[in-house]
Amino acid sequence: MGLLLLNSLAAQVPQIINYQGRITVRRSNFNGQGQFKFSLVNSNGTVTFWSNDGTGVSGAEPKGIVPVLVDKGSYAVALGDTAIPNMTPIPIMVFTNTDVRLRVWFSDGNTRKATCNSETALSQPNLLAGQVSATYYLCLRKNHLEE
Repeated sequence: MGLLLLNSLAAQVPQIINYQGRITVRRSNFNGQGQFKFSLVNSNGTVTFWSNDGTGVSGAEPKGIVPVLVDKGSYAVALGDTAIPNMTPIPIMVFTNTDVRLRVWFSDGNTRKATCNSETALSQPNLLAGQVSATYYLCLRKNHLEE
């Protein structure tokens, strides 16, 4: 039965999550190439279900940077799209967890760096549809990207 469920799930679930976010630096929309890292973790960040390059485990930061163009503070990335540098596919099993949160690391390429944690769990319907959207203005402000 479990194998049948997994096969059914695999046929229905895209292994890519379309993610949109917003970055501000010093109260201005960031423009340019951002350096990002991504993980899908549990609520306390101690279990990593997936990281962009597969090196982030137990909530740790992945090693590989995902370059993403940010335009007027807005960016979009297809998490799990192997056509993107340092991006591995999202395992089907991630979508069976009820408590999945997105953790994002960002650097502007200079000295500014922040880690942002999703305060709410990504809902299974959104995970199954491959659609996630968030704004990390407050998170970045807490991490001193916003001055």
